[in-house]
Amino acid sequence: MEYEVKLAGMSSETLDAILRDAQIGQAMAETVRSIPMETTYYDTADGSLGAKRWTLRRRMEGGTPVVTLKTPAPQKDCRNEWETECEDVRKGIPALIELGAPAELSQVCELVPVCGAKFLRRAVLLSLEGCEAELALDEGILFRGDRRTELREAELELKGGDPAAMLALAERLCRDFGLYEEKKSKFYRASLL
Repeated sequence: MEYEVKLAGMSSETLDAILRDAQIGQAMAETVRSIPMETTYYDTADGSLGAKRWTLRRRMEGGTPVVTLKTPAPQKDCRNEWETECEDVRKGIPALIELGAPAELSQVCELVPVCGAKFLRRAVLLSLEGCEAELALDEGILFRGDRRTELREAELELKGGDPAAMLALAERLCRDFGLYEEKKSKFYRASLL
């Protein structure tokens, strides 16, 4: 289960300022990690995964290839998520199913790349009151074919505990830095290009 809040409306300077924020600094449970990310999103030729609001991707996280499936969850603002280390998206499907992804994923025929993202993620685990959350600051591009758009966003993802403090932090960051909550995923925004 993935529970996260995406924040948008920022410049490169804002991303840096968030990392210098006093409350963020006090909550850091580790040093900031810089991870180059390169993502390709897949669907069937007829768009059957997208029609179900499923997202299938292969992402290089630093030097590690990770295949991920995300599907809608009954809880508001949550998604089901399964991931496995694998070089090839097709070869990763059996492992995703073994982890609990829908078995009908095995019936997916030809997969085609739809769009993608290439960005640098600066991530750090935060220890907040009653929960742990990862803060990820992403800067790069979203693309589809030869069309591109800039990507700059912050994500707060719940790693454990009660999300109240994470949500309060997201609200404060919006207020203090003039940000807004981004409800659309990277995949959705890239697919519209």
